[in-house]
Amino acid sequence: MRLTQDHTARLHARLNVLIDEALRRKGMSARQASIAVVGHDGLIRDLRAGRMPSFDRVVALLDYLEIQFQLGPSGMGETQTLYDPNRTVPLKPALATPEPGWVMVAEPVETLPLPKTWESDTGFYVSCPDATLGPAGARAGDFCLVQPGLTAKPGDLVWLTDVTGRSALRVLDVQTHDRVKVRGWADPHTPFTEELFLRFISELAPVTFVTETRPSAG
Repeated sequence: MRLTQDHTARLHARLNVLIDEALRRKGMSARQASIAVVGHDGLIRDLRAGRMPSFDRVVALLDYLEIQFQLGPSGMGETQTLYDPNRTVPLKPALATPEPGWVMVAEPVETLPLPKTWESDTGFYVSCPDATLGPAGARAGDFCLVQPGLTAKPGDLVWLTDVTGRSALRVLDVQTHDRVKVRGWADPHTPFTEELFLRFISELAPVTFVTETRPSAG
């Protein structure tokens, strides 16, 4: 059982990196790609949440995103050196607040390696603080790579910080010239929408990679 769990974790980590890289290359969101492949927005969301869809759906997604992926020892072995020990970014500790879903970020005390396929050397990791974000593809404790240099698109999981210093993970629904609408969940089955003025937001950046296993170059 433990061997199976290890292989599953490695497979998800590898697929998530390749899928997120392909989405950036194609300039599309996870929601758009999922709908194009299966007709609804849950395919990549399930993969990010650690749930493995049927094999034919995974193959169809890889074909659509033009991803070459090999199963077996050589393909899976690649995940053992997935991360680059020479390129690291901070892990920002998230501290709980009385407001559900919102956190305060402390000063980073450690760094974690970036995936080898990442072109950018910037960004930071946060550990998903919210157990209700499963529908968005992130579970409590998952490591989320945030890249402030990229523009978030509707359907993206985003990290936002307001002018008071509070931060949260949300799904971006709509952005206009002066405000954003984002989606969260009171629980995994109860979504809610927040409308926030951009003048009160100091940071809005997409989460480009989610993994349930701690990034390590070892």
